[in-house]
Amino acid sequence: MPNSPKSNKQRAIVYTRVSTEEQATEGHSLEAQARICRAFADQRGWDVVALHEDAGISGKNDRR
Repeated sequence: MPNSPKSNKQRAIVYTRVSTEEQATEGHSLEAQARICRAFADQRGWDVVALHEDAGISGKNDRR
């Protein structure tokens, strides 16, 4: 908004990633990671402005 005052609130981007089906089913799902990260940001008063997910992509692949 052009005429709105600027906020001094810190902004954050949440990045979640699983590379195996096991990680996704053993409590490390993308949704669980995002929930934990958002809670972390909320506790610190940060504004989450974006969420980036890498689903099922191995870190060994540099083209992810």
